Amino acid sequence: MKTSYRVALARVVLLATASGMIAGLAACGSASEGEDTSVTALSLAGPLAISGTIVDARGNGLPGVTVRLAGAGQATVVTSATGMYAFNNIGAASYSVQATLNGCTFAPNVVNLNGLIASTVVNFDGSGPSCGGAAQNSGATSGAFTISGRVANAAGNPVRGVRVALNGAAQGVRTTADTGTFSFQVNSGSYSLQPSGSCTLTPNVVNLSGVTGNRVQNFVAGAGCTAVVGGSGGAGGGAASGGAATGGGGAGGAASAGGGSGGETGPK
Repeated sequence: MKTSYRVALARVVLLATASGMIAGLAACGSASEGEDTSVTALSLAGPLAISGTIVDARGNGLPGVTVRLAGAGQATVVTSATGMYAFNNIGAASYSVQATLNGCTFAPNVVNLNGLIASTVVNFDGSGPSCGGAAQNSGATSGAFTISGRVANAAGNPVRGVRVALNGAAQGVRTTADTGTFSFQVNSGSYSLQPSGSCTLTPNVVNLSGVTGNRVQNFVAGAGCTAVVGGSGGAGGGAASGGAATGGGGAGGAASAGGGSGGETGPK
């Protein structure tokens, strides 16, 4: 009798244990699936950002541009009144960025960011009937660092229409807008900046060796260049050449490099 009872009890314990193990395994399977889903979701979100400024052929910020992010994550944004956009909270992965607007051609056309592991800036230069006319800017539109600056006259008024050439590890050209500002996106390396225009520009050449962070380089324009009276890195006042007003208020400049008054310019 005792033997039969012990055998029956053993069977109950064994069945209970087996049931517990099955339930535990099922629970583990559910948790594992949940963890996998969570990891997949987190791979599309993180602390990184892709941002930039889109300007027209005159170097002014271009609003209303559709910017598409593709690759590990998909999203669409529209540039602000100053031409700025941003894709925030993305994870380390590979992406592509493309800007579109009717009547505009953008350079570069598409930017591929393979194996992105840090936040980066991608700018676009627009040209065409809806983008200020023929292209005046090119090159140096993506990278971890910004080389930016402002061209102003002795009175501190921004000077537009100055061509600034970048050479070295990357090449590019910018033409200052009504804000007098210019900006290049680069990676680490050595570079040179050379301004040119209808007046004397000081310094005439600047060598930037071993760039490993954002750099700011301003230039002073002599007589003969077109300045924007009352413009100190934001929306300009009346255009002036040689001190005489020649035009109406200038359009707001690109937000990519806001030149502060007194010739100081903040990086993007």
